[in-house]
Amino acid sequence: MWFGWHVPQFFVIASYRDNGAFQYVGFFLGLTCGAVILTWLYNRSGGSILLVAAWHGLYNFVSGTQVGATGIIAAVVTTLVMIQAVALIVLELRARRRGRPPVLGPA
Repeated sequence: MWFGWHVPQFFVIASYRDNGAFQYVGFFLGLTCGAVILTWLYNRSGGSILLVAAWHGLYNFVSGTQVGATGIIAAVVTTLVMIQAVALIVLELRARRRGRPPVLGPA
């Protein structure tokens, strides 16, 4: 659903229109990882939409602006988001297997 929300950007933003098929797959994976992190942040902050919005806004500023979207900073930040999401998922699976409280759920 979140990917669908972002689809109109591909018609408006020139750098998105120039993406190849591989970049769309990367964009989808990045959105999925972002959703994991935003869910974790929301649940662990006691349901703070403000914190989630601040994180998303900072991420957009760093990696989605005209200056950041084409540089190494965007690649590094996106990679770190993906690594963090994978780590959270691994920790969640380990917690479930061991019968511990969820990592991604509310604190």
